[in-house]
Amino acid sequence: MRTHGIADNLCHMMHCQYTAPSTSNVDPNNHIYLPPELLRAIFSFVTKNKLELLDSDFMEDDRIRLSHVCSYWRFVLLGMKELWNNVVLDLNAHPMILPIAGQLLLRADGASLDITAQMKWNAVSGPPTDEFINNIIIPYATSTQSLRLHLHFPYIKALLTLPFALSFPILESLCLRQSSFNVISQTDVPIVSNLSFPRLQKFEPSINLHHQITLLDVPQLNNIQWVQLTTFMTKRRITAKTTYDILAACTCLKSFLACLDAIDSDEHQRLSTLHRLDLPHLEHLHIRFFASQRFSSFFSLFNLPSIRCLALSENSGRGLDWSRRLNDFLLHQCGSSLEDVFIVNNKFDNEAAAYQFFLHKHTHTLRRLSLWHFPPTEGRIIQRVISGEICPQLEALSLHACDNYSMYFDSILEAIKGKRPSLRDLHLHISGLFSHRNEHTHAWVDSKLDEIRSCGWRVFVPRVYDNLRCAYRSQTSESDWFGYYT
Repeated sequence: MRTHGIADNLCHMMHCQYTAPSTSNVDPNNHIYLPPELLRAIFSFVTKNKLELLDSDFMEDDRIRLSHVCSYWRFVLLGMKELWNNVVLDLNAHPMILPIAGQLLLRADGASLDITAQMKWNAVSGPPTDEFINNIIIPYATSTQSLRLHLHFPYIKALLTLPFALSFPILESLCLRQSSFNVISQTDVPIVSNLSFPRLQKFEPSINLHHQITLLDVPQLNNIQWVQLTTFMTKRRITAKTTYDILAACTCLKSFLACLDAIDSDEHQRLSTLHRLDLPHLEHLHIRFFASQRFSSFFSLFNLPSIRCLALSENSGRGLDWSRRLNDFLLHQCGSSLEDVFIVNNKFDNEAAAYQFFLHKHTHTLRRLSLWHFPPTEGRIIQRVISGEICPQLEALSLHACDNYSMYFDSILEAIKGKRPSLRDLHLHISGLFSHRNEHTHAWVDSKLDEIRSCGWRVFVPRVYDNLRCAYRSQTSESDWFGYYT
């Protein structure tokens, strides 16, 4: 009952036009009166960089909560159009969610809008699709700068299959993330595209497509200026060939994030006929493979002279072998500007030390480095990296799944004695501890961690180790790189 009452009040509040209260009539017992300029500064600070979520409890929105303090505060708030241009809607939250959202967006009064609408996977239903399109999408298309739709299939389909032309003249970021099953098929989409996005730069089409359709073949996306995109990402699995085609079409890309389907023998054959692409503008490449087989055939297709951030993961848990081919890719096909490297590898080949050449090449640029299954015999390399002898600009180092944890700590402590290099964050993922969960081992590890921290370092270990002083979830490391995947 409470949310219905608040919703009614909100609709009334948004429809009303307030005039500024006279300062001469201010109640002397009212201790919350401040000059409008100061209030505006305070409100801007309080709501800065906060994502406002219109859910079942509308009072969780700071803007609405502040507007209920008094009519004077409400007047100042409603006059700040820059506070009302960002709205995040949970379409399952409340029957009146769309009318209230519409009134909030009206208060933006022509300012560029940032609109997010979302639904849970298990949500039974939401407002009618035509009501959502007619009340949120169409009226604000000309002023929407960022549009993120994390919605069930009917809402995505309704937008992509509009029977009339609709232009988003200032839209720069578009996310279509489908939060349910069903696929767009050839019969779902008209032959002529009715949507236009002349200024689009960031695109995330995480939608299910029929197996015979690729993203570049969807008619409703034909009006996207692929050549001007600077960021592309997708949560849905795409083939290596589709990835190649997107990178070839988007010649100005700076960031690319994708999940790649398994490269079977047929796909490998298709890749073998392609020429190598030079991607001079690409700075961020994040790839999650759904199988590690033949992944090197994908990397053989690209030169990345400007790459700064590289993250390579593998979904089945096997990881990527640090092989000669991967090492050659890092040495010869990546430029000299690598700053962040995250690679989930499960083993090293017979030339395990080959990765040292990669470290030497990028010794003056690396800032963050994450290596999995570090060779247990390479304690000397750990020492050189941590001491700053190699990669002196390194700020964060993550070492995973070292079985010989005694050697692990000895190498670290030997490296940091009396030194305070730029490296401040050390993330340790020690698989050997999981099979030795006893008080003696924990006490020994605790003492080693205390020694490291006493040198002014921040140390993080997996939460499974149950050390509350420096607990760290393993998934957090990957989410730093693959944030929207996890």
